[in-house]
Amino acid sequence: MADMTIDLTDQPRLTPSEDGVLRRLFFFEANGATLAPPLRVLKAELRARDQRSEVREPEAAVTRVPSYA
Repeated sequence: MADMTIDLTDQPRLTPSEDGVLRRLFFFEANGATLAPPLRVLKAELRARDQRSEVREPEAAVTRVPSYA
């Protein structure tokens, strides 16, 4: 019987930073933005290395700053 496993060792996994970039690029396109050609290439390269079945929504971080009034 043939081995049906997929070997992903030749492509490195996404770093947390790259995952964040991929998530933001997908978000921008999903909301009507047109990506510049270099960003489309970057998105395609990151997605090719992404091991998830779907791209998640970007994380929203809110930082509270003190009032200087």
